[in-house]
Amino acid sequence: MDDAGKYRRSIGFWRCSTMVMGIACVGLAVAFIATVVIKNKELEESAGSALPCPSQDGGLLTSGDPSEPSPFHDLTIAEYRRLHEFLAKQTDINLAPADTAAVNTSNIFIVDLLIPAKQQVLSFLDNQGTQPAREARVMVFRGDKPTPVVEEYKVGPLNDPAYATLIQNPQRRNPVQFTVRPVGALEFGTVHKNIMSLVDQEVGDILQASYGGTFTECGDTCLTYYPTPVGSGLTGDIDTRTIWFWGNYPAEYYR
Repeated sequence: MDDAGKYRRSIGFWRCSTMVMGIACVGLAVAFIATVVIKNKELEESAGSALPCPSQDGGLLTSGDPSEPSPFHDLTIAEYRRLHEFLAKQTDINLAPADTAAVNTSNIFIVDLLIPAKQQVLSFLDNQGTQPAREARVMVFRGDKPTPVVEEYKVGPLNDPAYATLIQNPQRRNPVQFTVRPVGALEFGTVHKNIMSLVDQEVGDILQASYGGTFTECGDTCLTYYPTPVGSGLTGDIDTRTIWFWGNYPAEYYR
């Protein structure tokens, strides 16, 4: 009986402890929820008096371009326009108008900020020196040349472009062979018009029967394709451009 009494007392103790812990947890949960509600209300009330975003001139937290971009700020819309207008006037670069650009013309592939030398930036940021001139790196596909090449130019200063010179780097060739250029929109369009239409002429009926679509003139059942350039290290011929095109077809429930 003594053992049974001890057992009942032990059960009673743990029941009481469980109830106390449960009440404590409920109290803590209520307190936490009340704190969150109060804090949210305070934030909503203070939202109207929040500090405004820094000035656009600082180039921070704004959707617009700064009037005086820092050395690391991306090219602004105004700088892009000035750069393109300047390059369009350079007869030695011979850019084709956008509406007549083709693989066998001179056209811009990409424009990016050319980061200035580290010492120049440190002098400006740490020693109140003169801000380095902002310049751009411009990759141009020179399909217009007798022997087509890819050229990289340094163009600047971006506030009023006055020069476009080939970038000189002892670690990199410039220009490089036209065959190793990245795949661009103009080339992709040429492939679609001249090669994929030929594929459809040759095996379009097979593609339609097998996959329910073709590559051209296909409405909403078009097959898609993706290019994978083959490196000259594999082909052994840097003067010939080789590209694999991977064909894809829409599969139900596949994203």
